[in-house]
Amino acid sequence: MFFASDNAGPVHPRIMERVVAANADYALPYGNDPIMDEVRAQIRATFEAPEAAVYLVATGAPPVRQLAEPLALLQDADWQACAVLSPTAASWIDATELQATTSCPVHLRPRRPDEPDALPLADAVLAAPMTFNSINKVAGGIGDTFATSLLNELLGIGVPMVFAPCVKHPLRTHPAYRPNVERLRTSGVHLLDPDAITGRGPDGLAAFDWSAVVSRFGSIKPVSC
Repeated sequence: MFFASDNAGPVHPRIMERVVAANADYALPYGNDPIMDEVRAQIRATFEAPEAAVYLVATGAPPVRQLAEPLALLQDADWQACAVLSPTAASWIDATELQATTSCPVHLRPRRPDEPDALPLADAVLAAPMTFNSINKVAGGIGDTFATSLLNELLGIGVPMVFAPCVKHPLRTHPAYRPNVERLRTSGVHLLDPDAITGRGPDGLAAFDWSAVVSRFGSIKPVSC
């Protein structure tokens, strides 16, 4: 008796039709193509888990001290919110307290090779607050922290991104800033107007109107992503 793998025969015509249809145009890799968008939507509907995953990436500016607020707002809007902190941001807040507000682990560093990846696939990114330093790093492709490395990678594969800058007026006139902001915009990043979302807290330091930040984020990339 002779046994052979079933791949010895031709492909079923319906499978080939789907392959040809999927090969009709360019598509991004790593799950960021339209077909995978449909698959994720069907899985969420089947398992009654509608939450889309958003990475809340925070760098070292004063508004990061109230990061629990946008995490709560995002979750109230049916996002699965995962916080990623730069080293400076992590030193300004209590990551343990922040962890208590979300089911997704707060990420401070890259995972080790032997560790499982606890981050779900990102449907969108809200990078807030973003410092002058971090904006210029991402625009230049520099990933010297886990936060900037992750932003670079997600920008490269086309994940929708919203940046909320927290940048002083003198730094906005620096010769590197405007070209890098424009580079990010032409790459698909939505940058919020810092003057429209920033005020002063009781201590005189910069503070975000987090409701406005999350509202603008939601209007650019709705939950139905």
